[in-house]
Amino acid sequence: GVGIDVTQRKQSEEKQRLLYKINQAMTAAEDLDEALEIALSFICESISWDYAEAWIPEEETQRLELCSHFYSNNADLEPFFWGSKKLTFRQNEGVPGLVWATQKPEWLCPLSKQLDSVYVRRALAESVQLETALAIPIQLETQIVAIFIFYCQKYRQRDQHLIELVYSLGNQLAITLQRRRIEQDVR
Repeated sequence: GVGIDVTQRKQSEEKQRLLYKINQAMTAAEDLDEALEIALSFICESISWDYAEAWIPEEETQRLELCSHFYSNNADLEPFFWGSKKLTFRQNEGVPGLVWATQKPEWLCPLSKQLDSVYVRRALAESVQLETALAIPIQLETQIVAIFIFYCQKYRQRDQHLIELVYSLGNQLAITLQRRRIEQDVR
């Protein structure tokens, strides 16, 4: 009834405000990496999670590489970034590669119970007490622009509304990210 309509309207308005703020900030970014960092920080803070990273597909190598910027509200999570920085993923390899191949979000919780073959950074995540991950494909039509992965140090039950919110935001940001990537390639 009426309560659901009001809640949906408020959620839609909140998403639009957040999207406007993110796009405005990303437009002012110097380069693609800074634009990614802005998107990651805005989304991560708005959903109250602890860490966010972006994996970018490299056409030449056909692999995903970790963006040089990440977001964290906790300096103790920096080792997770540095331990991940040396990794790359092919399609269907690890969680970033799985999301790249399927073009569908993945919710992982608890991370400590994931198989090493699925979540190759399990030990690294455990070392900084990360419990939950949400991986989202950022895509323009069928082209993956990036894979955003958000982490939380708390156990979080699968939340379909949150998945849909972040997925929707990410896909709306894909246009801005793609434009920044083209601008950077031209320079």
